[in-house]
Amino acid sequence: MRKKWLLSIISASLLAATAAGCSQAGKQETAGKPEGGKAAFSISFRSGNISYAENHPNINEEKWVKRLEELTNTDLDIRLMSHKEFDQKMIQMFAIHDIPDVVQASSGLTNPQLAGSVQAGVFLPLNDLLEKHGKNLLKKIPKEAWEKETDAKGNIYAIPEWLSNPSRRATWIRTDLLEKNGPARA
Repeated sequence: MRKKWLLSIISASLLAATAAGCSQAGKQETAGKPEGGKAAFSISFRSGNISYAENHPNINEEKWVKRLEELTNTDLDIRLMSHKEFDQKMIQMFAIHDIPDVVQASSGLTNPQLAGSVQAGVFLPLNDLLEKHGKNLLKKIPKEAWEKETDAKGNIYAIPEWLSNPSRRATWIRTDLLEKNGPARA
């Protein structure tokens, strides 16, 4: 189950990167597809507090990552960071200009992790690429979700993490307790 979760996160990131053509300005040697070669790019994201991911020595050596690279003709550099240390490590990566081609961040363009990187031209506006390759994303994800990823000029810099079901948490109640005590009264 944990491996499936990681694989789905990585696959979603890979799909987003491929569909949107995410790349860093000025780092052309790692982003994109050289003639006759594999597309190469790096991805960073948090482990999500999953113990399997938190304790993983080198995610890039996993068989399923290698298989994903084969299926997509890519050379991936996955930087899986501890959930607790993610914000600090992202700030450090930006400070020393060791920025992955695809990054996960929260809170949109105002996130401290990005620290003015959009204004400095580190990231590529995705408007044209989304119009060409991501029309389904533009249709499926509501306009309000894109607002956090858009600057004042209307440039989109990220694909929002959006769930059609706004509730990700639930309260589970044992059936035997309900049968024994009856429904709760307000």
